[in-house]
Amino acid sequence: MLTADPRIIPSARLIERIRFDEAAELAAFGAKVLHPSTIAPAVDRGIPVYVFNSRRPEGTGTMITFDAPRLPVRAIAGKRGKTLVRIGSARMLLAHGFLARVFEVFNAHRTSIDVVTTSEVSVSVTLDDATHLEAIVADLSQFGDVSATGINFTLVIDDAQVVPAMQRLHAAFFPETA
Repeated sequence: MLTADPRIIPSARLIERIRFDEAAELAAFGAKVLHPSTIAPAVDRGIPVYVFNSRRPEGTGTMITFDAPRLPVRAIAGKRGKTLVRIGSARMLLAHGFLARVFEVFNAHRTSIDVVTTSEVSVSVTLDDATHLEAIVADLSQFGDVSATGINFTLVIDDAQVVPAMQRLHAAFFPETA
């Protein structure tokens, strides 16, 4: 396993040791080298899993285990082709059961949700499969304003890293002008 997809980041480096949960997250968010369900039996029994490059069998590979060291950032992965659905409504402010009713719409259309983000007045979800998008948007309209787009950025990190990450991302995306 590498720190990024080498087709996108040619300088990607080998990850020597990684925790099971990190490997599963990377696989779920685009790392094609491993499917989360393939390591489930090993995870259940605490057995380390080794991943090697079939094109470089002499390499050291990656060990997936429970006791890999924690790092602020292990790797970068991305998923493309997502559809973002946003439901905005002041009615959800302090309203219990709102999310349950929203999720019932997706269940009725047999559409799984990939990522969920909520605030006091909106819910955003990403979908892998937009087959039933038109009907979903129609049904969700009863809850508030609904929009669908392909733009979203979700980042989940340890609390202590939030401010430094925001500062670094802001500096990268909005550099100071001289």
